[in-house]
Amino acid sequence: MLVQTYLPEKLKPSDYNLFLSKGWFRGSSLLYRMELVCMEQTVHSVINVRLPLREFNFRDSHLKLLRKNGRRFRVVKGPAVVTPELEALYAKQKSRFNGFIHASLEDIFCRAFDHRIFSTLQFIVYDGPQAIAASFFDITSHSVASLLAICDPDYASSSLGIYTMLLEVNLAAEMNMDYYYPGYVLDGSPRFNYKMSLGHYEWMDERKAWRRYADAAPTDTLGTRFRSMMAALETSLRERGFDPQRRIYPHFVIPFLDAPFDDLLKFPAFLVIRELEHGHMLIGACDAETSTHYILEVAPAHHLNVPANLELSHDYRSGVLYHLGVLRVVLVIDEFR
Repeated sequence: MLVQTYLPEKLKPSDYNLFLSKGWFRGSSLLYRMELVCMEQTVHSVINVRLPLREFNFRDSHLKLLRKNGRRFRVVKGPAVVTPELEALYAKQKSRFNGFIHASLEDIFCRAFDHRIFSTLQFIVYDGPQAIAASFFDITSHSVASLLAICDPDYASSSLGIYTMLLEVNLAAEMNMDYYYPGYVLDGSPRFNYKMSLGHYEWMDERKAWRRYADAAPTDTLGTRFRSMMAALETSLRERGFDPQRRIYPHFVIPFLDAPFDDLLKFPAFLVIRELEHGHMLIGACDAETSTHYILEVAPAHHLNVPANLELSHDYRSGVLYHLGVLRVVLVIDEFR
């Protein structure tokens, strides 16, 4: 399944640790697991990564950064609390995020600081009286999960994003944790590869087994196969005299979130074969999990829109390949392998 979600009412630290070990993340109040993501006008595999801590040692460059920023700035650790100061910091730099962006920190963490569910801490980095960076992270029974870092872009030269990650890793090591979970990286994109500079990571393969990056890096991913299938379908359609137009479709996640949305389009990209009347389209799509191609008639799902508390990233607003309206499947015309 491309997307799975779980909304816990209560969650033991040991259970949370187990979720992380099986490839789940926390986003706001949800635990979720995704196989594919729409970003940079294409579709990528989500590659879960984690840093083993039992034999971890900081690299010289990281020790230097910790010393340098430790002399220059003041760091305060404590339970996570959203304040006007942190909201202003989030607003100042949220444009660097991709995808659907929460309007505020309060919106991200609306109920997520309920300590019956999550034990969330924060580091705040100060330059004098001014908060210039903050990171939020969860403590489980045997691991630390990084959630979000916000950094003042005026201090870009101080590498505050890496700095707060190092603070989190250091705390996790001091607490004798087994792993540090910084989220994920993407196949086919270096966008999140800065995370990999911290040490010798493990990554989760499609069988949900953890493997050492030093032994084998992810190559034959679901994202690779999906992009290959889309390219082959596009070539086939062109050979038949069509002029298919590729579209990236971030709303593919919606039907995985709630059963009443089962008629919505579930593919992260599609090819527009022909425009029909009343906003309907004839499209081609691919399911890389089952190696199946589809020809579908789709139409706008006018009753559904992006929630008002979510904003479109610059990537989504400026990318000409994105289709940002919600679509429903009217008719499955053909499916083949």
